[in-house]
Amino acid sequence: IDGWPSFYFQPRLRVVCAYYVDDYKMSGNKAGVKEGWALIRKHITLEDPRPTNRFLGCHQERCDTKEFRIMRYNMASQLQACVLRYKELSPTTVVLKEVETPCMEEKLTDDELTEAGVVADSASKVVMEFLYTARAYRWDLLRSIGQLGSNVTRWSVVCDRLLYRMVCYAANSLELVMESKMSRT
Repeated sequence: IDGWPSFYFQPRLRVVCAYYVDDYKMSGNKAGVKEGWALIRKHITLEDPRPTNRFLGCHQERCDTKEFRIMRYNMASQLQACVLRYKELSPTTVVLKEVETPCMEEKLTDDELTEAGVVADSASKVVMEFLYTARAYRWDLLRSIGQLGSNVTRWSVVCDRLLYRMVCYAANSLELVMESKMSRT
């Protein structure tokens, strides 16, 4: 598919296949998907397809109702690992508090914007841990990740506070998942 590396559309079968290293996922009607896997198996050895429960590190759960097929994408374990990474790399003991949003809404001084932050040496490691999760499945973290990512080379005490707030929010919102609904009609 143009502009989507690692995504392929088979027009005769009307199926889409996504892959990354050793993770494969195919979507389409049952007959098309079955034939699609057979075509791929002519070129590479694969395990038998099984219901999707994990793809690219994301736990996926299918929930069917009479009206909808629902997919839930859960990154709680990945977010927990991000929080632990932050705690490991922080120069001081961290006590996380409960916050309602990952964003700060406070007035900043010029000194705060230029004073080097205490997490500066390990900031990029922590931000990169969160980046994939935010881009793929936790869009509520995108604004904070964008701000932090654009400041890793000029990390300030403001960035320390923003990262701390985002980590607090992530640690207290592990139950949030992304859902997609598809009509059965």
